Amino acid sequence: MSISPARTAAFDILLQVEKEDAYASELLHSAKYGALSREGLSSEDHGLATQIVMGVLRWRSQLDSTLAPFSKWPLEKLDAEVLIALRMGAYQLTRLERVPAHAAVHESVELVKRSRRTSAVGLVNALLRKIGGTAAARRSGPGPTPAAEGANTSSSIAAGYCHPEWLVARWLAHFGVETTREIGARSLTGS
Repeated sequence: MSISPARTAAFDILLQVEKEDAYASELLHSAKYGALSREGLSSEDHGLATQIVMGVLRWRSQLDSTLAPFSKWPLEKLDAEVLIALRMGAYQLTRLERVPAHAAVHESVELVKRSRRTSAVGLVNALLRKIGGTAAARRSGPGPTPAAEGANTSSSIAAGYCHPEWLVARWLAHFGVETTREIGARSLTGS
């Protein structure tokens, strides 16, 4: 079974963002991936690719917090291709209700094979199956990690609400813990 064009494009874009400091929004609308180009993605595939790319970038700290307890190795020691495939799979498992768990796991494994990181296939498969098997993993919409609600340090609040730690540290200094958590919670819901 081949990898969907949407996931292939999302993987390639995220890899360019990681390795070359490229801008995801520019790549998503480039001639190679643009929905209107002859060789580009269909509008449905472009929409899914956009959702995966922007979601992985937005929720990166939460995705890493979700993955880390299941991994024997520190995430920063993994190859970029493996980590991106893991983040994509975890994002689909935890944030996209309409994506079947088996598709998220299978296609993430196939992306690792495509990038010639075959030694990591078992790792990706096992980690994503564990995440997909947890009842709390399949939830809809944005929200803080359960640990964020009781968090009181800049690093734990930043990870829980997906904000840069430097920004959370400033909020803590100016507003205190309760208001900082409220700012984080409101930013997730857009209110």
